[in-house]
Amino acid sequence: MAAEQMVPGLTDEPAWPTLRAHLLLLAAHGTDPVAQLAAVAGSREVNSADDRAAALDWRLDDTGHRNAGQGPLPWLPGIPQGLRDHPVWGNYLAARSDLARTLVRDAEAAARWARSMAAAMDWSATAHSADTLFTGEKVKS
Repeated sequence: MAAEQMVPGLTDEPAWPTLRAHLLLLAAHGTDPVAQLAAVAGSREVNSADDRAAALDWRLDDTGHRNAGQGPLPWLPGIPQGLRDHPVWGNYLAARSDLARTLVRDAEAAARWARSMAAAMDWSATAHSADTLFTGEKVKS
Protein backbone atom coordinates (compact mmCIF):
# COMPACT_ATOMS: atom_id res chain seq x y z
CA MET A 1 0.00 0.00 0.00
CA ALA A 2 1.40 3.39 -0.98
CA ALA A 3 0.48 5.04 2.32
CA GLU A 4 2.45 2.44 4.29
CA GLN A 5 5.47 2.91 2.04
CA MET A 6 5.41 6.68 2.54
CA VAL A 7 4.75 6.64 6.27
CA PRO A 8 5.28 3.21 7.85
CA GLY A 9 2.55 2.40 10.37
CA LEU A 10 0.19 5.06 8.99
CA THR A 11 -2.66 2.59 8.52
CA ASP A 12 -2.47 1.69 12.22
CA GLU A 13 -3.09 5.29 13.34
CA PRO A 14 -6.49 6.10 14.92
CA ALA A 15 -7.42 8.61 12.18
CA TRP A 16 -6.47 6.31 9.30
CA PRO A 17 -10.15 5.63 8.39
CA THR A 18 -10.71 9.40 8.15
CA LEU A 19 -7.61 9.93 6.04
CA ARG A 20 -8.54 6.97 3.83
CA ALA A 21 -12.02 8.45 3.26
CA HIS A 22 -10.42 11.79 2.37
CA LEU A 23 -8.10 10.10 -0.12
CA LEU A 24 -11.10 8.31 -1.68
CA LEU A 25 -12.88 11.64 -2.11
CA LEU A 26 -9.78 13.10 -3.75
CA ALA A 27 -9.79 10.18 -6.19
CA ALA A 28 -13.51 10.77 -6.86
CA HIS A 29 -12.61 14.36 -7.79
CA GLY A 30 -10.10 13.05 -10.29
CA THR A 31 -7.08 14.00 -8.17
CA ASP A 32 -4.27 11.50 -7.68
CA PRO A 33 -4.56 10.67 -3.94
CA VAL A 34 -1.11 9.05 -3.80
CA ALA A 35 0.52 12.17 -5.23
CA GLN A 36 -1.42 14.39 -2.83
CA LEU A 37 -0.48 12.23 0.16
CA ALA A 38 3.17 12.22 -0.93
CA ALA A 39 3.11 16.01 -1.23
CA VAL A 40 1.73 16.61 2.25
CA ALA A 41 3.81 13.84 3.85
CA GLY A 42 6.95 15.33 2.36
CA SER A 43 6.07 18.96 3.08
CA ARG A 44 7.36 18.78 6.65
CA GLU A 45 8.03 16.36 9.49
CA VAL A 46 5.06 14.25 10.59
CA ASN A 47 6.49 11.62 12.97
CA SER A 48 6.20 13.82 16.07
CA ALA A 49 2.40 14.04 15.69
CA ASP A 50 0.30 12.07 18.17
CA ASP A 51 -1.76 10.80 15.24
CA ARG A 52 0.10 11.08 11.96
CA ALA A 53 -2.99 10.21 9.92
CA ALA A 54 -4.90 13.10 11.52
CA ALA A 55 -2.02 15.48 10.81
CA LEU A 56 -1.83 14.43 7.17
CA ASP A 57 -5.61 14.59 6.76
CA TRP A 58 -5.57 18.17 8.03
CA ARG A 59 -2.69 19.05 5.71
CA LEU A 60 -4.67 17.77 2.73
CA ASP A 61 -7.44 20.29 3.42
CA ASP A 62 -7.63 22.38 6.57
CA THR A 63 -11.15 23.64 5.79
CA GLY A 64 -12.72 20.33 6.81
CA HIS A 65 -14.68 20.12 3.54
CA ARG A 66 -12.48 17.35 2.15
CA ASN A 67 -11.73 19.39 -0.98
CA ALA A 68 -15.38 18.92 -1.97
CA GLY A 69 -17.02 22.17 -0.88
CA GLN A 70 -19.67 22.29 1.79
CA GLY A 71 -22.31 19.60 1.82
CA PRO A 72 -25.88 19.66 3.12
CA LEU A 73 -24.63 20.07 6.70
CA PRO A 74 -21.68 22.21 7.77
CA TRP A 75 -19.59 19.19 8.77
CA LEU A 76 -20.28 17.15 5.62
CA PRO A 77 -18.37 17.52 2.38
CA GLY A 78 -20.20 18.11 -0.86
CA ILE A 79 -20.65 15.37 -3.45
CA PRO A 80 -17.70 15.19 -5.85
CA GLN A 81 -18.61 15.92 -9.47
CA GLY A 82 -17.56 12.45 -10.57
CA LEU A 83 -20.08 10.90 -8.18
CA ARG A 84 -22.78 13.44 -9.04
CA ASP A 85 -22.43 12.39 -12.69
CA HIS A 86 -22.39 8.65 -11.91
CA PRO A 87 -25.31 6.88 -13.64
CA VAL A 88 -26.19 4.74 -10.60
CA TRP A 89 -25.07 6.71 -7.54
CA GLY A 90 -25.51 10.28 -8.76
CA ASN A 91 -29.28 10.50 -8.33
CA TYR A 92 -29.19 8.58 -5.06
CA LEU A 93 -26.53 10.83 -3.50
CA ALA A 94 -28.26 13.99 -4.74
CA ALA A 95 -31.56 12.79 -3.22
CA ARG A 96 -29.87 12.06 0.14
CA SER A 97 -28.23 15.48 0.12
CA ASP A 98 -31.58 17.13 -0.70
CA LEU A 99 -33.27 15.14 2.06
CA ALA A 100 -30.70 16.34 4.59
CA ARG A 101 -31.27 19.96 3.53
CA THR A 102 -35.06 19.47 3.77
CA LEU A 103 -34.78 17.99 7.26
CA VAL A 104 -32.61 20.92 8.36
CA ARG A 105 -35.21 23.38 7.04
CA ASP A 106 -37.99 21.44 8.80
CA ALA A 107 -36.09 21.40 12.09
CA GLU A 108 -35.39 25.13 11.83
CA ALA A 109 -39.07 25.81 11.12
CA ALA A 110 -40.12 23.69 14.12
CA ALA A 111 -37.67 25.57 16.34
CA ARG A 112 -39.03 28.92 15.12
CA TRP A 113 -42.58 27.74 15.79
CA ALA A 114 -41.65 26.54 19.30
CA ARG A 115 -39.98 29.87 20.08
CA SER A 116 -43.00 31.81 18.84
CA MET A 117 -45.36 29.65 20.92
CA ALA A 118 -43.17 30.09 24.00
CA ALA A 119 -43.12 33.84 23.47
CA ALA A 120 -46.88 33.91 23.06
CA MET A 121 -47.46 32.17 26.38
CA ASP A 122 -46.54 33.37 29.80
CA TRP A 123 -43.80 30.92 30.64
CA SER A 124 -42.41 33.02 33.44
CA ALA A 125 -44.87 31.58 35.95
CA THR A 126 -43.86 28.02 35.21
CA ALA A 127 -40.21 28.48 34.35
CA HIS A 128 -39.16 29.11 37.95
CA SER A 129 -39.75 25.60 39.18
CA ALA A 130 -38.86 22.22 37.78
CA ASP A 131 -41.80 20.63 39.61
CA THR A 132 -44.48 22.28 37.48
CA LEU A 133 -46.02 21.01 34.30
CA PHE A 134 -46.26 23.16 31.21
CA THR A 135 -49.74 24.08 32.43
CA GLY A 136 -48.30 25.60 35.59
CA GLU A 137 -49.84 22.89 37.79
CA LYS A 138 -47.72 21.24 40.40
CA VAL A 139 -46.54 17.75 39.56
CA LYS A 140 -48.15 15.21 41.87
CA SER A 141 -45.61 13.18 43.82
